[in-house]
Amino acid sequence: MEWRLPKLSGFQFNIINPQVNIINLMIDSKLQEELRARFNPDGSELRTYQLYLLDMLKDFDQICKNLGLKYWLSSGTLIGAARHGGFIPWDDDIDVEMLKEDYEKLLATFKETDKYIIQSHKNDPYYFHVFGKFRDKKSILDENQICQKHYKFHGAFIDLLTMNFTNKKASKLVFEAINILSIPLKTSKRIPRWLIYISKVSIGLVFKFIPIIEKFYRHKNNLIFGHDYGSYFHYTKRDFSKLFPLRTATFEGYSFPVPNDIEGYLSATYPDWEKLPDFAHLQPHLQGIQYIGS
Repeated sequence: MEWRLPKLSGFQFNIINPQVNIINLMIDSKLQEELRARFNPDGSELRTYQLYLLDMLKDFDQICKNLGLKYWLSSGTLIGAARHGGFIPWDDDIDVEMLKEDYEKLLATFKETDKYIIQSHKNDPYYFHVFGKFRDKKSILDENQICQKHYKFHGAFIDLLTMNFTNKKASKLVFEAINILSIPLKTSKRIPRWLIYISKVSIGLVFKFIPIIEKFYRHKNNLIFGHDYGSYFHYTKRDFSKLFPLRTATFEGYSFPVPNDIEGYLSATYPDWEKLPDFAHLQPHLQGIQYIGS
């Protein structure tokens, strides 16, 4: 059975405070309560983890404000803000997007603290994604992919999805190169350390070519706005015209940046974002996590 929210009657559109431009789109409150009770009731393991991530997001928001950097909620987190006023009840992660220029400034200016670090290929050569992760150092996440056992950092994280104007074919080519070269890091079989080392070095060389590729295509006319060169989300695109100036939306009772046209921005990538899934086939899962405290 597929659930579709009514286009208008299922939503309440509220400009909570026009001065600060806060938007909130909410499903029917009774339905929201039913979803919370079913998937992430207060005190549940999932809800505890969601609130832990929320604290991380609040800290990340303050860091960006202090550094004068722009970011906005994205993907499932943005759907959650628009549809539920917070986490999708069965969701267990947070995604934000940043323009590449802001992301590069973040990497250059953020100083590691006793609580947080930003994981990227620059400080973790076995981390082969072109986007970064805002990692917590007071937890250990039981990540289930083979490649993640090679990472230097293993705490709870927020994905920092880097946005850029890219040539789609070139971005796909970079992704495929990284994907092939990282095979030794993703295999469950026992392989020689020298092969893992070669994989690390080769991926590093690809990363060095990305700025050259970007510079070559920068002034071309066939660019699309989406994830940066080499991302495994290279096939998706975002509607840049719906993005700025950023507004704010209520997410779990706090205000965070979102695209100016939140519904238009989501619809360009997720045409069915207003639909609820078939609950009979929904299997929420939470990766194991250890909270190690201060």
